Amino acid sequence: MEQNDHQYKETALTRRQTTAMPYLAVARSAVEAARLADVARSTLYRWMKDPFFRHELETRRREAADLARSEMDELMQKAVMTLREVMDDPNSRARVDAARTLIYANMKSDYIRDLESRIQQMSDAMALRQKRNPYRL
Repeated sequence: MEQNDHQYKETALTRRQTTAMPYLAVARSAVEAARLADVARSTLYRWMKDPFFRHELETRRREAADLARSEMDELMQKAVMTLREVMDDPNSRARVDAARTLIYANMKSDYIRDLESRIQQMSDAMALRQKRNPYRL
C-alpha cells in the first residue's frame, strides 16, 4: 500500500461510481466522460470533489496507461522483427512505416515513463521537506 493510500482506506466508491469508473478513466474530457458513463456532468463534477474518488480515478488512469505501454513493449519486438525482414525489400514501405511508428511511440513512452518517475521523486522529496518543516514554502 502506498504512503498516501492510508487516508482513503475507510471510503468506498458507490456502485454507480464503480460502474462509471472505466469510462471516466479513458475519456478525453469531462463532457465525454459524463456521456460515456451516462451520468450528468454535475454529478461527475461533484464526484471529482471527493479526494477518494479522484485518487481511485487517477489509479485507474495510471493502470490503463501502464497496460497500453506494456502492449506497446510487446509490439516493439514485432516491429523490430518487421524492420529486420524488410530491410532490403523495396515493396514493404507500409510495413516499415508501421514499424517506425511503433518504435517512435515506444521511445516516447519510455521518455514519458522517465518523466513520471522524476516527477514522483520530486513530489516525494517535497512532501518529505514539508513534513520536516511544515511552515516553509
